[in-house]
Amino acid sequence: MCMSHQLRKARDLLSWSLDQVSERTGLPASIIARAEIGEGTPDITLTQLARLQGVFEAAGVRIGYDGTVVLDRTL
Repeated sequence: MCMSHQLRKARDLLSWSLDQVSERTGLPASIIARAEIGEGTPDITLTQLARLQGVFEAAGVRIGYDGTVVLDRTL
């Protein structure tokens, strides 16, 4: 599973706003924002986190277990 800094990096690589991620995932922007900054205990489940990661990966972002986040432009 991805970490909070990886979520923000993925969104930045795609130049997506919180609202755009929200539309694509069906998750409230407030939950995504809290998950990105890792503040407190985000109200996000593993299922929601997997949905976020899946949307980013479908858009060409590769999130590595080693903390890397890269945009695969070959897609």
